[in-house]
Amino acid sequence: MGTATIARDRVRAPQVRTEVTRSRLIAAAGRIFVRDGFVAASIEEIATRAGYTRGAFYANFESKEALFLTLLEQRFHARLAELRGLLLKLETEPERLRALREHYINRSADRSWALLMLEFKLFAIRNPEARRKAIGAYRQMRRLYRDFIGDLVPIHTPQLSSGVIGASLSALANGLVVESMFDSACLAGADLRQVLGVLFDRILAQG
Repeated sequence: MGTATIARDRVRAPQVRTEVTRSRLIAAAGRIFVRDGFVAASIEEIATRAGYTRGAFYANFESKEALFLTLLEQRFHARLAELRGLLLKLETEPERLRALREHYINRSADRSWALLMLEFKLFAIRNPEARRKAIGAYRQMRRLYRDFIGDLVPIHTPQLSSGVIGASLSALANGLVVESMFDSACLAGADLRQVLGVLFDRILAQG
């Protein structure tokens, strides 16, 4: 191994350790947020579950809100990559639209995250600085999603902008999932999927 390689490895070592630390904190946070909710989740337990101290947490994230948004962005990009792989395999717009519809309906299965998102948004509404940062992150993610979808599944709904359509479909899905969790006898799983399909069709003027 040459001198240049050794020097390069020494420079990279701290960066690798930081990446590992962040990954472990994010993974631990994902489990604890889902289990306890955003407000009840403690920084100390997240750090301990990841194998680090509170100081290590703050060396990587300025706050619990910042960690949550990082986790959210990570999940968003994973979901977008999954959807990208699905849609790129299909050749026609109708096929892609049906696949997008199914993808939207299948989100209802992720009930713990719908509840967690509701809790975080309520927290952010009451905390202006957290709300400002959350809105910035949300808008960036929605733009990426909208731009990607627009290239593959052109949506012709002149009375509504693509931004309004995306925000509305997301809000309806999250709200209905929470309602189903609250009173499953009134809105069972099969009914929830049917309602989401109808809303998707109506909002996109497909039916």
